[in-house]
Amino acid sequence: MNDDADEVRLTLRLPIGVRDRLIEKGKASGRSLNAEIVTRLERTISEEDEYVNIYEYAGELEQRLEKLERLVGDHDEMLRPGRYERD
Repeated sequence: MNDDADEVRLTLRLPIGVRDRLIEKGKASGRSLNAEIVTRLERTISEEDEYVNIYEYAGELEQRLEKLERLVGDHDEMLRPGRYERD
């Protein structure tokens, strides 16, 4: 955010308590109020993107688990006593 062409000015309304908390958090981190807000927004967006990836991965794992359960069931069925005995 060093180049003004890469920035946009925005008017933002915050409850006073939220603003004060952000100022304190920013001071503790060595950041201005603006930098603290930008940092927190960027972090939130990144975390949201990671959650989407986690949900996609969880869906893939669920499909693999269901396939594995079917394969184990088929294998157990083949090993069941008497399955291959002749009359």
